[in-house]
Amino acid sequence: MTLAGELHKYGFRVPENFRPHLTLSYNRQFVPPRAIDPVTFTATEFVLIHSRLWLSEYRILQRWALC
Repeated sequence: MTLAGELHKYGFRVPENFRPHLTLSYNRQFVPPRAIDPVTFTATEFVLIHSRLWLSEYRILQRWALC
């Protein structure tokens, strides 16, 4: 099942255009786009995290297995 499907199963409202993503940087410096090899991985869980103190402290709110 997809991540959106699992989130919906647990009561989250998921927009139709939902696209999972990873934040790679919060730096405001512009980096021009360039081609790279695809990055792939298998996610085994979804973790809802609350970031505090300007991204220096993280608190796990809930975990859900995806498999």
